[in-house]
Amino acid sequence: MKKFLAFLSLLFIGSFASAGITLGEKFLLPNVAYINAGATVATLAPLNQGKTVVSRTENGVTNFYLNSLTLEGFFPVISSTATRLGYCSLQIPVGTTVATYNFNNPTTSKVDRIVIAPATPIVISNSFAVQCVNNTATTTYWGATYNGWEY
Repeated sequence: MKKFLAFLSLLFIGSFASAGITLGEKFLLPNVAYINAGATVATLAPLNQGKTVVSRTENGVTNFYLNSLTLEGFFPVISSTATRLGYCSLQIPVGTTVATYNFNNPTTSKVDRIVIAPATPIVISNSFAVQCVNNTATTTYWGATYNGWEY
């Protein structure tokens, strides 16, 4: 009887040990798809109209874990004039803005870049999009790349 109880206790303890998987280890599990995607689009007049740069919708999996997001705004040619390029908004789900990021012409380099790397991934159960709005009549390029995993 003691051996049987010892066996049951080892089995019970072992089941708890496997449940303690970290977020960093989850994407290594079977049936997990690692996603790395992005796009760059150009906007010009009319001013203050949004352009979707990237979007993603749920495709039959339970959740998408957004691990990082990089946003960029730039003119096609380096300009020494300090100008507000516009802004990009992160929408979760599509159409619901959860964060807005402003972009300015950096005047000394070509790209104003913002990197969002949360301490823990952002769980997206339905959809998300990045929409950018130009604030100048000059052609403005917007870029967005993201990575994460789904299962």
